[in-house]
Amino acid sequence: MNFGERLRFLRKELDYSLRKMADELEISFSALGKYERNEHQPDFDTLEKLADYFDVSIDWLLARTDLRTYDEMVFYDDVNHLAEKLTTLDSKKRKLIVNIIDQLYLIINSSIDDDRSLVILKKIVGELFFIQNGIENYKFEKLLDIDNPVSLLDFMSNHKNEMNNLLDEFLKIHLEKIAERKQKSTPTQENDDNLI
Repeated sequence: MNFGERLRFLRKELDYSLRKMADELEISFSALGKYERNEHQPDFDTLEKLADYFDVSIDWLLARTDLRTYDEMVFYDDVNHLAEKLTTLDSKKRKLIVNIIDQLYLIINSSIDDDRSLVILKKIVGELFFIQNGIENYKFEKLLDIDNPVSLLDFMSNHKNEMNNLLDEFLKIHLEKIAERKQKSTPTQENDDNLI
């Protein structure tokens, strides 16, 4: 697909007429039609407006990539980078990393329709990242004296407590899901009475 075809595709995804899309974007009807027919190319500001409106990357809009969003590009770059690194590791370490990634995939996949779980997962991973990288960042900013064991212990305790709270919340969400599934699969008393 070229630029015009992608623009038309996005408009039709929203089930908008050319006139409605022109009004929404505050672009003239004739200019938008010319863009879709590839008779004219928009300036950069208009490209940016279109990409922002449709939540796509400018590169996707211009048919330079098949990755629709910046998030997709970052994800695939990260996966490719990690895949390259895995090829250089010994089999024991590679297997350990693959198991971690597989478990994360399974957790995310089972939570994909549950915004609460995803938010908690993001916070948990954020805490892990902060614990791993925060000491160096705080030391650099002179907010943490890593030579002072009390300061370091306070820093780590705060994040450990936050991690415990997040894990408790994550567990609560999943226990609620189990109870809901159990309730749906258990016949009600009224249904049982009807069977008699």
